[in-house]
Amino acid sequence: EQVGREIAMDMSNLERLMTAMLYRDGRTLESVAGAELYRELAAIMSRIGVAESVTQRLKPWAAMTMLIVPPRNDALPMDMALYQAAAQAGKKQAALESIDEQVVLFESQSLEDQLVLLRDVITNYHKVAEATQKMVRSYLDRNLGELNALAAAEDLLGTKESREVNRRLMERMISRRNVVMADRLEPLLERFTTFVAVGALHLPGADGLLMLLERRAYRVTRADD
Repeated sequence: EQVGREIAMDMSNLERLMTAMLYRDGRTLESVAGAELYRELAAIMSRIGVAESVTQRLKPWAAMTMLIVPPRNDALPMDMALYQAAAQAGKKQAALESIDEQVVLFESQSLEDQLVLLRDVITNYHKVAEATQKMVRSYLDRNLGELNALAAAEDLLGTKESREVNRRLMERMISRRNVVMADRLEPLLERFTTFVAVGALHLPGADGLLMLLERRAYRVTRADD
């Protein structure tokens, strides 16, 4: 009866996200990151098809996100595919979060922390493809334990400082959001037969959505069991 996702994938939300990723106050990424780091970043961005006119305006958190998950023109993002399929099927649609709640997760990071993570991902960019392939294999194998371990391995982060910054970010992005998602998911499950899609890293672990739902007396089973 209903399809739920982390956020509503309508055009207004996508426009809000794109707006949040860019500096609009006269600053540039080069001015905040420094010329040397920016040159390294711009070279990588050029290789993955991002124009320098865009790179210059990106905020550090947005640039880091694009390095880890490069933009693609040959594939429809899964969230958008689900949104379109649900709309075509005439299903009710629900979101567990607002776009502003997602944006503030990144915007609340200090500029110093954003640059720490960006610098390390640039330094270790040669590892991105391999790390991504490992996570995709785990996802396709439905191996949540391995997926969780790979995310915690921090292969793209080479300093103690960057790993500590990343752990704080993951606490906000995964653990705390899981509780909010569980709270907002319950009313949906009580009212309708609901299919909900969230990022796979929200599922495993003691503070993952699966365990949170079990603690609330829901029976959790694999769909293919």
